[in-house]
Amino acid sequence: MNIREEDRRLVLYNDTNPFIGEITWLQTEDVLIIDHTFVESEFGGRGYARQLVDALVKKVRGENLKLLPICSYAKRVLIEHEYEDVLKK
Repeated sequence: MNIREEDRRLVLYNDTNPFIGEITWLQTEDVLIIDHTFVESEFGGRGYARQLVDALVKKVRGENLKLLPICSYAKRVLIEHEYEDVLKK
């Protein structure tokens, strides 16, 4: 698996499929607003969407940013997995 950042999104690829899924955001000065998380249906249920959220958390921690999820999936993952330190309050 390979996650690459491309113009306000992280995209998950592998060797056999050029696109597995993505997480997208809008950016203000210091906040990334997560607006969409998507994984192709043939790859569903394998934890790929969670990998994308985790990768975005790593990015914002490294850049001292915050997250504001409007995507329901990302919001649930961030709250359930104790990523509240990166949430915009």
